[in-house]
Amino acid sequence: MPSCAALHGSSKPGKRSFGRFSRPLLEVFFQTSFRYDLKVKSLAVAEIFRYCKGFRLSYSCFCFLDQKYKRGVVAAILSHQLKFSDATGSPYPEWTSCTLQDAVDFLDGQRKPLESADRAKRQGQYPYYGASGIIDYIDDFIFDEPLLLLGEDGANILNRSTPLCFIAEGKYWVNNHAHVMRPKAGQNIKFLCELLESLDYTRYNTGTAQPKLNQEKCRRIELALPVYEEQCRIAIFLSALDQRADKAQSVLDYLLSNRAGLLQQLFI
Repeated sequence: MPSCAALHGSSKPGKRSFGRFSRPLLEVFFQTSFRYDLKVKSLAVAEIFRYCKGFRLSYSCFCFLDQKYKRGVVAAILSHQLKFSDATGSPYPEWTSCTLQDAVDFLDGQRKPLESADRAKRQGQYPYYGASGIIDYIDDFIFDEPLLLLGEDGANILNRSTPLCFIAEGKYWVNNHAHVMRPKAGQNIKFLCELLESLDYTRYNTGTAQPKLNQEKCRRIELALPVYEEQCRIAIFLSALDQRADKAQSVLDYLLSNRAGLLQQLFI
């Protein structure tokens, strides 16, 4: 049987190693004659997990930096430090001021809350949305179009630990903890979502024990909006950033979900 030193090989990057991780060790492990040796197996597990941990940490950093970069880009766009031009290279008109009720129609009257016991009896394929996103799946839907959802109550209004404004698509149900809004003609839903997500809602909070954004306050939220063509250009640009972030996140999710599966395979 090879010695431990021979198994670990060189710790320097090169043809025989995965960065700091030993290829000779893994090659020995996958040789049938050594695969069931406990010492080789334990060393291989430690080496592979160290290798996977490095990837997970790298992609965690990528995800964090992508999110931070996007927040900076959105801030630069809304403060007009980053400007867009039309197809001819000419600048777009100045942004105009309005309130949220000028840009969207509120559909809150169509919401229907369901108790958790009722949802348990109605499990199905349609997302059931609350203030911070999907919280369940049930057997029916209310809406069948892309709409904006804005959390109506909860600590997230102030601490912003998860997105407060998001787009719901397909067929879905919404409870009474999220405002439902349909963009009016001439408004881009992606741009409005990014704009609303960027706002500080502290001054619109009407709750005491629990933060709350009632519809009356929401209607009077002050906005500055570019023309529809510029909204679309901005939305496309930000969607490209989202796709890059989603790709990094999918790789991270894959690495996290396969850790347990890899361990199981090693001991089969």
